[in-house]
Amino acid sequence: MKTEKYSKVVTANRLTDGAVVFLTANNNWVENISLAKILSATESDDVASTVSFEVIDFYEIDVYALPGGRVQPVKFREQLRAFGPSSHRQFKRCLGAFDLSASSAQVAA
Repeated sequence: MKTEKYSKVVTANRLTDGAVVFLTANNNWVENISLAKILSATESDDVASTVSFEVIDFYEIDVYALPGGRVQPVKFREQLRAFGPSSHRQFKRCLGAFDLSASSAQVAA
């Protein structure tokens, strides 16, 4: 069985408005996943110590680290959280977004 190793970033929801946010290298929370800090194996263990009271329900997600500093979540659920619903353009968040209809195989290539 092939095991693929992914990069990781931290995501949460901001308490003031419920927005999906991502942890940056400066330990700030931003809505743009492209600005998220990609965690090393040692940083992964220390995430809880950097979390502030401005967010709730933080956790790590698997991502593809793409060329040009782009980051794409592996799972579709996290793609929706990062880029918005794919069903209606009014609600889509364009933050360097990719085509949500693309399969993971296309993205990884």
